[in-house]
Amino acid sequence: MSLASRLTVFTVVAAGAWSCASRDFNGEGAETNVVGGADVTSNAYPGVLNLVDIKCTGAKVGPRHILTARHCVPGFSAGSKFTAQSGYNSSTAAVLNLEIVKVSRHPDQDSAKNIDLAVIEVKATAGFTAIPTAALSATAVRDRDAVKVIGFGCTARASFGGGGGFASGATSQQLKALACSARTGGVNGLNASTNIACDFSHIAKSAVSADSVPGLCPGDSGGPLFTATNPAQIVGVNSNYHPSGISKFARVDAGASGLHTWVKDALR
Repeated sequence: MSLASRLTVFTVVAAGAWSCASRDFNGEGAETNVVGGADVTSNAYPGVLNLVDIKCTGAKVGPRHILTARHCVPGFSAGSKFTAQSGYNSSTAAVLNLEIVKVSRHPDQDSAKNIDLAVIEVKATAGFTAIPTAALSATAVRDRDAVKVIGFGCTARASFGGGGGFASGATSQQLKALACSARTGGVNGLNASTNIACDFSHIAKSAVSADSVPGLCPGDSGGPLFTATNPAQIVGVNSNYHPSGISKFARVDAGASGLHTWVKDALR
């Protein structure tokens, strides 16, 4: 099946279950954003890419390498071609036609650890080379550190399952950023050594939209979780969310030494 016609299937096991943030794509081509986020209007977050045909977000972390979520790339392999876009909105977007050399998926599929990481190596192109590279954080993220959720996903969720699908909040290609306080203490049963959580459950839905608490939404998967420092560095990768308002991220900061090293090794 061609990448252009590939349909990302979004599955909800039961009400209240963790759900991946891959875009529920029905062919409309909507490119919308983090629920409750603010528009990104500068290049403060380097290397972020809208992985258009993959229906996810990613970040350039090496000369030919894109960090994203493992669940974004089933069936993608050497020779697969896809379109991506750089830039933080439609006026700054540059189209990239990329071909995959290799996909490295983290081998640990233990659901308790939820190591949702992949690195895509692509053939070099002038357009990709020109994109700034984002750095992984060389220090450990601490509980309650300020971080920024980044993504090109939807801005509102019509429902969690029940056949309702997900609603697009806009049709622009606008990157969104959402501030949160990182939780590294195993919130909601998460494995603290491999995951970071952001808890938005205290924010009323009415402050965002009629049906959605802030956090990840389909299309945000694979996007970087950045530090709030200048320059911003990547501490995690957008993975999935829970209807209660908790978003989950796979750690790549130096505090998760094994995962940090795995990503670095995938860049060689």
